[in-house]
Amino acid sequence: MITNRKQAGRYFRKVAKAMGLAHWEIYVTDKPPSRETSIAEVLAVQGQAAAYVSLSDSFFEATEAYQRYVAVHELIHVHFACPDRIASSSMVPGAHAAWEWSVEYSVDALSNVLAPFMPMP
Repeated sequence: MITNRKQAGRYFRKVAKAMGLAHWEIYVTDKPPSRETSIAEVLAVQGQAAAYVSLSDSFFEATEAYQRYVAVHELIHVHFACPDRIASSSMVPGAHAAWEWSVEYSVDALSNVLAPFMPMP
């Protein structure tokens, strides 16, 4: 079980490598997610292969299986970073909200399929 941000950083980088993101720099920040209801969020740096993961305190209280799911979920978002940037800069607000929801459902579905193949924390 992951109990601190340093362990989380090592784990996220290990899973990132297994998910085809070995060339990315993955950092776990000391900041909580921007939304109080989120267990985690990721911000990919535009034009760089770098991403910052923010974890809530509840992440560290979750089961190992759920921690693995969260890591996979956030790292799948990294794969969507470029199309997300294009969508956010080119879509009208209503269309962009629909894009965000469709991506979130897709990422969730992919996370449930892929997580069991990733190493446990």
